[in-house]
Amino acid sequence: KRELTNKHGGVVVVGDYLYGDNDDHGRPFCAEVKTGKVLWQRKKGDGAGDGSASVTYADGRLYFHYQNGVVALVEASPDGYKETGSFKVPKTDGPAWAHPVVVGGRLYLFAAVGDSNGNPDCGARVTWTSSDTAVAAFLFSSDSVEAVVVGRKAGVTTIYATSGGLTDTHTVQVVDLGPVASVTVSPDSATVTLGDSGVFLQAVLRDSAGNVLNRGASWYSPDSLVLDVPPCGDCAGDRIRGRATGVGTVFATRDGKTGTATITVH
Repeated sequence: KRELTNKHGGVVVVGDYLYGDNDDHGRPFCAEVKTGKVLWQRKKGDGAGDGSASVTYADGRLYFHYQNGVVALVEASPDGYKETGSFKVPKTDGPAWAHPVVVGGRLYLFAAVGDSNGNPDCGARVTWTSSDTAVAAFLFSSDSVEAVVVGRKAGVTTIYATSGGLTDTHTVQVVDLGPVASVTVSPDSATVTLGDSGVFLQAVLRDSAGNVLNRGASWYSPDSLVLDVPPCGDCAGDRIRGRATGVGTVFATRDGKTGTATITVH
C-alpha cells in the first residue's frame, strides 16, 4: 500500500498494530498488522514536528524524531495520533535523521546483505561496531545480520555494519531525559456532578529544561469525603469522581515535586 511506504524511518510493532512514517513525508501512520489497513495518519499541523520521522517505542509511548529535531511523545493507540508531549534535542549539522534510543532502551538493527547478483544473503557474517560505546553499545551482535543496540548516555554515535569488505552506517541519537523539576495537573480545575463519570486529570512532568517526561505520579486527596481518588502510585493520570457536594483538592506528586487541581462537586 502507498500509505505504508517507508523510507529510512523504520517501523515498530506494538501489539496488533504497526507504526511508522509514510514515505519520508512526516506523516506517521498506524496500521493493522494482520490486514495492513491504515487506521490513521498524522495530519499536517498536528504538533511541531516537521519533515521525515524515525520512530522507537519505550515505556508505553511512541517517540517520533522529526527532521527538524522535534521528538514527539505519542500514544501507541489505534484511535488516532495523540501527542502527550514533545521536546527538541540538540541538533547536529543538517537534517536530524538519527534514530532515537531512550537511555536504557533498545534499537534492533538488521543488515541487508546481498550477493553479486543482488540476492539476499541472510547467513552472511557481519561485524558491528559503534563509534562511541559510551553512548550506545551492543547488547547482541554475534557476527550475524542482526544486532541489538542499547543506549547508555545522551549523545550521538555511528553504528557500522561490515561484511565482505563493504560497510554501511547508521546514526543513532540517544536521549536522556533529566530528573523531575516540576509537576502540573491538567486541567488544574474542574466541576463534576454527583453520579457522572467525573473528570480525568493528567500529570505533566517536566525536567529543568522544560522537556516533558514520560513518567507517572502518585495521586491522592485529603478531601476524601468530597472526592473519590482511586489510589495510584505511578500513573500518568487518574479519574476523579464526586462523593458529596463541595470543593476538594487533588495532588499529583513525583520526586518531591507536586501539582494540584481544584475540583468542585455539584
